[in-house]
Amino acid sequence: MVYNNLNLEKCILSYEFIIPFKINKLLYINYMENKLVYYIKYLEISIHALLFYHIFRFIIKNYMI
Repeated sequence: MVYNNLNLEKCILSYEFIIPFKINKLLYINYMENKLVYYIKYLEISIHALLFYHIFRFIIKNYMI
């Protein structure tokens, strides 16, 4: 049986959005909020890592011989 992309997308959309809302709206909203919080924390850690990398590179380049 061959599925076209539209049917597959409909299945995915119904699985992602419709079924969890039917089961428990609050649980699904909480899940999405947690995903967002983890993503923001990941971005924050990435930005801090990048910042520290540039600071240490600057210090080593200018003050170490």
